Parts: sequence; structure tokens; C-alpha cells
Amino acid sequence: MPFLLVDNDHELRDLVDSQHKQLEKDTYRDSYFWHGDFWRLCFTMHSAWLVRRMAFQGFLPFGLPSCNLFSLARQDMLVVVDNVDVNNKLPVKAFDVLLGKLHSERCVIHDWADLRRIEKGHRKRAKKYSITVDTDFEGVLDKCVETHGRGWLSKSLTRAWTECFRGNGELPLREPKFHSFELWNERDELVAGEVGIQVGSCYTSLSGFRTESGSGSVQLYGTAMILKKQNFRMWDLGQFMEYKTDQLGCSLLPRTKFLEFFEKAREVPQPILSGREPVNVGDMLRNDAS
Repeated sequence: MPFLLVDNDHELRDLVDSQHKQLEKDTYRDSYFWHGDFWRLCFTMHSAWLVRRMAFQGFLPFGLPSCNLFSLARQDMLVVVDNVDVNNKLPVKAFDVLLGKLHSERCVIHDWADLRRIEKGHRKRAKKYSITVDTDFEGVLDKCVETHGRGWLSKSLTRAWTECFRGNGELPLREPKFHSFELWNERDELVAGEVGIQVGSCYTSLSGFRTESGSGSVQLYGTAMILKKQNFRMWDLGQFMEYKTDQLGCSLLPRTKFLEFFEKAREVPQPILSGREPVNVGDMLRNDAS
């Protein structure tokens, strides 16, 4: 059975780095190291360091709740565990498992000239909303779970994301940082938002929500205006969905091409995501057009 015991951070770092070097040799094409869009390594631990390390290499940290480890092993996954019992046996209980997901194709804006103009109706609606950054990370994350259900947003994964966010201020500039964007209506109610990861000059959207009609589009364009103003080189919106290419103007990049752009953006000095004071999205759009 493909199980591997790793019981300290040093061994875990060596494992992740050595496996990733092998992936680089294989140029990220489908191989022994892939199970669909997933890395064949999966982890029973969810440390903030491990989540940030995955993000640094371009992976989306992905949770699977209450998994049977032996079932995963039978699917040729290499299961990394951090404990066994006194008889050197794996615990039988179900685990939340952490995986790294790197889609065969990713939706990306790597040139702000590609960002399409917001529709007239959304532009008019945007005047009623203000956007902030990092004012209510946990509130946005709770709304994402409420909207989409636990599924891949396992409790262990969202706890790790929250730990990552709380540690942002203690990290060197090049380390991945978690952020939230919040959209507020005229009654100061949180009506849309998203959480994501910043790696160098690349920002990756992870999960979002909306509670009012049209507020999701306004939040996306408000996020785009902030990223553009702060000179981000790349906005990664994850897997293909029609609205990302048709509405926003994203390019659909194969895995190898995505990583070329990502690794270049990763090395650019990290822009500071500021904006704790609410900014009217309509004003941002009007100033961008002028």
C-alpha cells in the first residue's frame, strides 16, 4: 500500500520539494505523478506551511472530507500520514485529506488590456456598492461554505486557510499570502466576496459567493480594478467556466503555459494589497475608463 509516514516539518519540506523537482523534469504533463488534475501526493496534515508551499508551486489547495485512506491508496495515490498507532498500524478513522490541484487548463488574465468592459447594467449597479480588502476574511469564507457546501471546502482546509491569513503579517514578502475581497451594499451589508492567494505578482481566486443579483459581477470587476491599480502581472481564476472567458476576457492556458506565466509573475516583487477603507466600485470603473 502506498503510505508514507512523515512526522516532522523538515521531512515534509524535503518530500514536497523533491517530488516537485521530479514534476519539473516531467514538465507537468500527464504521468505517474498525476491523477486527473490532482497531484498523486495527498496529505492527512493541513499545516499552514504546507498549504502555502503548494500555492507557491502553482497548486490550488483542495480538501476532501472524511476520506478512507485505504480507498485512496487503491487509486494509486501516495498518502502521506503523520502518525501510526503503537502497533505501527494506520488509524482506521476517516480523515480530511489535503490535495494539490493543477488543472490541465486554467483561466487567466495576464494582460489587463484583455479585461472586457463591464456591461452597462452592471456598471450602473456598481455605484451602489463599495469594496474592501482583508476586512472580513472569515466572514467571506463562511459565506463561501454556506453557498457551496463543505465538499472540497473541508473544515480542515478552511481552518488552514484561516491560519494562513492570520499569519500574513509575519511572512517575508515572497511568501504566499491569503486575502479576501468584500463587497458591501448601501446598508453596509456583506453581499459578495471571495478569498484567494497572492504569490508574488499573481493573485489566484479560490472561492466566492454573492447574495444579491448582479453583485457577483460587480465584486469581480472591483477586484480586477484593485489588482490592476496595484500592478499585478497575472489574475488566475482557476478552472474553465464560460463567464470567465466570455464576460471577463480570460485566456484559457494549458498547464505548461500557465506555469510559464505563473513562475514569471511569482518572481516579480510582491505588490501590497491595500484597501481596507471602502472604495465605491462605480467610481473605480469610471476612473479606469477616463
